[in-house]
Amino acid sequence: MALFAAVACGDDAGRSGRTTVDSAGVRVVTSTIPVWGDSAAWTIDSVPLLAIGDPTRPAAALLIDIVGVRLLDDGRFALLSNEEKAILYFDSSGLPVGRAGGRGNGTGEFHQVTLIGTVSDSILVWDHELDRGTMFSPGGRPVRTFSLTGDSGSRYGYAPAARFDNGDLLVAARVGATLGERTGSRRDPVPLRRATASGLVGEQVIVVPGNELLVVSTTQHVSAMERPFGRRTLIGTNRDEVRVTTGERDEVMVVRPNGQKGQVWRIDRPGRAVDSSDRAIQTARYQAQAAQLPATFASAMLAAIAEAGVPSELPPFDQLLVDATGATWLRENVGPVRRDIGPQHWTIFDRKGRWLGQVSTPAGLVVHQVTRDRIVGIWTDLDGVQQVHVHALRR
Repeated sequence: MALFAAVACGDDAGRSGRTTVDSAGVRVVTSTIPVWGDSAAWTIDSVPLLAIGDPTRPAAALLIDIVGVRLLDDGRFALLSNEEKAILYFDSSGLPVGRAGGRGNGTGEFHQVTLIGTVSDSILVWDHELDRGTMFSPGGRPVRTFSLTGDSGSRYGYAPAARFDNGDLLVAARVGATLGERTGSRRDPVPLRRATASGLVGEQVIVVPGNELLVVSTTQHVSAMERPFGRRTLIGTNRDEVRVTTGERDEVMVVRPNGQKGQVWRIDRPGRAVDSSDRAIQTARYQAQAAQLPATFASAMLAAIAEAGVPSELPPFDQLLVDATGATWLRENVGPVRRDIGPQHWTIFDRKGRWLGQVSTPAGLVVHQVTRDRIVGIWTDLDGVQQVHVHALRR
């Protein structure tokens, strides 16, 4: 059992709303009152400064299945399209200025794309089907391709989860299921490792719980799907540190480069209950999906969902971002039903772990990047049409 020794308490804790204890060498900082109090010190303009793909603008680009976006240092925007399997470049006014990549197996071509990160306007794209990474120069030329190599000990291999400032990768072990496995819910341990920019998987950083899964298995089919309203592990990097929240508590863990847990930033506040109407709507969604599946597997899936049940509380967060100042942004989880119908609220920790307060982003906007004075994300209208929106951030 861990022994706890109080480090900060009494009157100082009452004034700051923070207490600090040491648990097995890990500093746990618990906040009850945000630094900002009841009002947000940072605000985001509701009207975007720029909308790429706005159909009311002349020669507007049609954006389809955009899965990533970054504002580059030179003022351009790089959009990753899974539909076109390409990086689409736009200038600071939102006009198209180039593209890179395409569909195929050759160098700089893709099947299934994810934007891992950028370094000095170079862009790293990972292809989950080809298990291959490609680094593009600022001009859009593929300058390096690599696969993850080395004896990692993972049954399903590894995939990049984030990128460190020095160019190394943070990679996470994949999880999966095979025929014959028992149907039911599970949460696998997931090792996180460092990998070089050339893809050599090296030392383990830490082992974290993976997303809560629901395995559905029959004699002919198997699937590992996320458990309804289940816990998820969210990961980000800041310089050479890893920041992790596992969905079990309202907190963020900071992991040092040597793999040691540095601090835990925790908030003491009530959780959010899973609403009964959300349960009903989500159940209807699964029933609609099941209607498209083979009857035996559909029956097994619905039975497994019913058997697993629904948690009484939502996990605290469903997205983690680290901004250009080192502050951690955690999107507050409101469930899959209400997520896209109202403004999103974010819990903010500064780079030292102080709970600052809450910031709100516009409805329909999925944030991909936070600079010192901009919010960059993908906005989707009620008809499912995408635009890239850039909003002013006032700190």
